[in-house]
Amino acid sequence: MSGRFLEILLKGANELGISLNESMENNFLIYYQQLKRWSKAYNLTALKTEEDIAVRLFLDSMAFSCLLSPLPRTALDVGSGAGFPGLVLSILHPELEIVLVEPSKKKAAFLLSLKKRLSLDNLEVYDKTIEEYTSEHKRCFQLITTRALFSAKRLLRKTRQLHCSGTLLLLSKGPSYRKELSQLKGYPDYTISHREVQIPFTGMVRHFI
Repeated sequence: MSGRFLEILLKGANELGISLNESMENNFLIYYQQLKRWSKAYNLTALKTEEDIAVRLFLDSMAFSCLLSPLPRTALDVGSGAGFPGLVLSILHPELEIVLVEPSKKKAAFLLSLKKRLSLDNLEVYDKTIEEYTSEHKRCFQLITTRALFSAKRLLRKTRQLHCSGTLLLLSKGPSYRKELSQLKGYPDYTISHREVQIPFTGMVRHFI
């Protein structure tokens, strides 16, 4: 059980140029097992097979790491859900201090459970909306991510108070990314760029803004 998940995860990570040590492998395996267990009660993901979960959740989130050079020191993941990509990044990069903002109490409870179980000391979890978090915390982040929650324009607006000089906003998008790029022309203070990453074992290309 879970052997296929780990096999796909390791091969896919290698294709992305990401090396996993034994501790990371163990953490990702526990993450997968807990995700399956909690999903029986809380429906954290509709994906069922080990292959789909490994590729469409874990490897899809690992793809964010391909854009992080040099690695930032602080990160905020907006609308983390079941931890994608924020919790995945916290396992890959223990030196990265990352905050997960997830308004669903059930999903936040899952994230807190994993934080404790995996001893992720670099991770903080807040069961709040991004508006609530922004109103209560006066800090800035070097990296701000979201996997599918907001458009690039809305994320920029909602997190602007959390930006500092050199903040990177990193969003993963599908084929309609050009429309979102066109909406950002009214923000001359920001440098807008686009990168593509092929997701292993699929014909899927992620467009990172």
